[in-house]
Amino acid sequence: MRLLITMLLAALIGAVALAACGDEEEPAPSPAPASLAEATPAPLWPRTDCPEGWLAYLDPDGYFSICYPSNLSKSPGQTSASPGNVGLPFNVTDPKNDGRLYPNIDVNELTNTFSLNAAWVKSRGYGSCENFSGGLFHASNQKDVEMDIEGRLATGCTAEGFSARETKVLSVAVPVENPYGVEKANLILIYVHYTGPDYDATFQRAQAILETLRIRP
Repeated sequence: MRLLITMLLAALIGAVALAACGDEEEPAPSPAPASLAEATPAPLWPRTDCPEGWLAYLDPDGYFSICYPSNLSKSPGQTSASPGNVGLPFNVTDPKNDGRLYPNIDVNELTNTFSLNAAWVKSRGYGSCENFSGGLFHASNQKDVEMDIEGRLATGCTAEGFSARETKVLSVAVPVENPYGVEKANLILIYVHYTGPDYDATFQRAQAILETLRIRP
């Protein structure tokens, strides 16, 4: 009899434990990781992301904007000889030489200088080293280059030569959405001329400006 009671109690305890297990809530499934939102292109204008103390420039035709240090010399744009094919160029020069900072020194005697020029061009004839001089005399050491500029593959050329003094030049063409059909490409054409003796550091100053280039989506 005692054995029977013991067996009944064991069965009852097992049933209660089983019921308790059944009452436990199953763990909620882990939430699926949220999908990354598609990156929204930053607006072309106004520019609120320029480094402190820098100014911003908007291409009059609305193809690009760029930031540049306020202490640089910004040349006024010149009207293109072929209106509708070349936009108003943006140009800055470092160091600034307006007759006040260096009144007795020709700009060509200064060291570690650079100029950066950017303009949209409606043409296909850019972006390689074929017949490239970059505006230099006795251009040599031409090399094809590729660069990523704002997520776009820019192609171009580097060269060395003389422009009043020994100078290096980088020219790259950045593709833009083509509103002209297949016969005409649409590019932002960039030239950087820079001098030494510290060529690398000088180019890095120009590259810091180039990295702020924003192109119309």
